[in-house]
Amino acid sequence: MNHRFQIDLRGIIELLSDHLYSGPEIFVRELLQNGVDAIRERVNADPAWPGTILFELHDKPGQPSRLLAADNGIGLTEAEVHEFLATIGHSSKRLGRGGRPKDYLGQFGIGILSCFVVSDEIIVISQSARPGHPPVEWKAKPDGTYTVRTLAIDVEPGTQVCLTAKPECASLFKYDELVHHARHFGRLLPYPVTIQRGKAKTQINQTPPPWLREFVHDQERRQAWLDFGKEIFEESYDDYIPLASDAGQVAGAAYIIRHPLQPGVTQTHRVYLKRMFLSDKVENVLPEWAIFVKAVVNVDDLRPTASRETLIEDQRLHKARETLGETLKQHLRRMAQERPEAVQKLLDRHDLAMKTLALHDDEFFQLCMDWFQFETNLGRMSFGQFLKHSPQVRYVSEVDGYRQIARIAAAQGIPLINAGHTMESDLLDKVSETREDLYVERIDPAQLARDLDDVDAQEEADLQFLIEAARKVLRPYQCLPEIKRFQPVEIPVLFHTSQVGRFLRDVQRSQDVANPLFSELLGDLRRGQPREREASRLYFNFANPLVQRLRGQQANPLLRRVIEMLYVQALLLGHYPLSQDEMQLLNQGMMELIELGLRIDPSSHAPSSLEEGPP
Repeated sequence: MNHRFQIDLRGIIELLSDHLYSGPEIFVRELLQNGVDAIRERVNADPAWPGTILFELHDKPGQPSRLLAADNGIGLTEAEVHEFLATIGHSSKRLGRGGRPKDYLGQFGIGILSCFVVSDEIIVISQSARPGHPPVEWKAKPDGTYTVRTLAIDVEPGTQVCLTAKPECASLFKYDELVHHARHFGRLLPYPVTIQRGKAKTQINQTPPPWLREFVHDQERRQAWLDFGKEIFEESYDDYIPLASDAGQVAGAAYIIRHPLQPGVTQTHRVYLKRMFLSDKVENVLPEWAIFVKAVVNVDDLRPTASRETLIEDQRLHKARETLGETLKQHLRRMAQERPEAVQKLLDRHDLAMKTLALHDDEFFQLCMDWFQFETNLGRMSFGQFLKHSPQVRYVSEVDGYRQIARIAAAQGIPLINAGHTMESDLLDKVSETREDLYVERIDPAQLARDLDDVDAQEEADLQFLIEAARKVLRPYQCLPEIKRFQPVEIPVLFHTSQVGRFLRDVQRSQDVANPLFSELLGDLRRGQPREREASRLYFNFANPLVQRLRGQQANPLLRRVIEMLYVQALLLGHYPLSQDEMQLLNQGMMELIELGLRIDPSSHAPSSLEEGPP
């Protein structure tokens, strides 16, 4: 006798195929799920029952492939077949339990219908393990009709599902493909799952996950976890963090990613529900800031969405995520104490991504800020180490500006941070906003340069000729000379430029390499900029011995060349790229000094006029 589903079955199949499930291979998961749940029901009655699942493939040439999925679980009676297989939204897993039992994977009673995506007919033969019930056969078609009949044969308790491949789904019924999908979905399942085709046989879940195994040595445990991560994600890892949470009954591990991450990346994780694969695109099982790890976890008490491909956001998931996040933070803190080089390697590897995250996530900022590395005039160090040298945080927000004044600040006993790299000044600004116990100041290089010590009137008069000569030499470079006194005395000159000056230098260097048309356009751009009298300054250090030797050298023919070389040296010390004209100054100066040295008689020790002391 034919029966009909009380629903538009074709519409349900379309929903399953195009919207609810990610791909037709999901039918493998649904078959595994039904088998596991049936076995668990039987184990509830007989705890020692050895459950098994077998997928047997039959593919004869010229005929559609057939798949027989068999389990030795609780089985169904005829009444249960009518009630549960033909009623959409109902499930035997709800029977008499007041809701979904915790040890079952199924939820909505529509999983078996996913088989219609790959087969035009579903045949179920089931023998209940409850005594007094004959085996029953259920046949269903996608037009919404089904038949049920009892069988006069001896069948072992359990359920068999028979599918015949649609032509467009034939590849899913190939042996290797079936093994691949079965292992993907069921590699962690607690009951043996075997795929068989003739004499070929593969058990896809021989080894339990590491959190369910006992280990003799720590090294054995570590290697097992790393091997498990490589098997799951198909890439190697250097380190892992065990994860566990009573909330949601979560167990697994987070693997520290080796390849650099892009800023703004959202990390996804692999989640198993009661040891059945749920999804490898779950974003909400770990905190958003945990972008540097990729996790694999099993959850026993968190709720999946209708498609069972992610987790429902509820209070239990929130608590589990909070617990797992605290586990990650505790591990990082312990790593910072015991293996600081590992933390530094982690931060260096994911520098931009982790700084971006710290700027937008206060929790992650509080965790990691002291570990971020900065260039300082005391050497490269973490922010936490810098605070041990100085409770006052002074920083320069531009690399060029920092290079101009780093040595001068060090000579004056001012610890200084170079915050000119990506997001570094933003991080220090956030320190200023969140750490009331710290004094944080952004240093203006121009102000520090203006605060250099002035010389007195006599000293300025002694070197007035030098200023006049330097003004002529530096005029083409829009740079003004001044005499100052500053530390360290080893620095003869200091070059400083404003924002306009840096812009003009960049335009000039672009002109040097541009074609004639573009060079002319850049020239117009330079000429269109407002003239700034103090665009660049070259400060001569009165305390420097070389500058002292220049006193009284106004008639020396080498004076111009010395000024040019000091100018280029100041640019190089400040790490400024040289324009073509400045590079020519350097080359000409070097050649002239070499030629001058070659003309000196080696037997003569007479010093040049510039080697003589001041008169």
